Amino acid sequence: MDQNQLPSQPVPQEPVRPNIQQQQTPTQQMPQTSQQPTSTAPTTIESKVATCSKCGKQFRIISQEIKFLQEKHLPLPTMCPTCRQERRMSLRNPRQLIKANCDKCGKEIITTPKPNPQIKVYCDNCYKEYLNTTDPIIK
Repeated sequence: MDQNQLPSQPVPQEPVRPNIQQQQTPTQQMPQTSQQPTSTAPTTIESKVATCSKCGKQFRIISQEIKFLQEKHLPLPTMCPTCRQERRMSLRNPRQLIKANCDKCGKEIITTPKPNPQIKVYCDNCYKEYLNTTDPIIK
């Protein structure tokens, strides 16, 4: 199922956890009651459906993601995957492409700006030829 699709069933509520009793000193012991022993089996984490705080779409947080975030003591995401990706991409410098010429054959190519004029820029064919003749790992 796609993460952006809504579940066809209502979202299950998180199970209520029993209170953990504090250790008591012998003078504060409580009387024994006939309670059934609690299960020691590990609880399974179910996936959750959340609403994006930016665009308002609902998205699913899968159980593996919840488990990972809990292990790292991180909060659950409040934005959908698309909005999170947009936020990450906004932190990057914008891509800038320019037209240049191959430094070997002179063919016009599109590349990122040269950070240094001493660095050579090759077209695909010249770069493959360069790798085949000079790269010691390929030989």
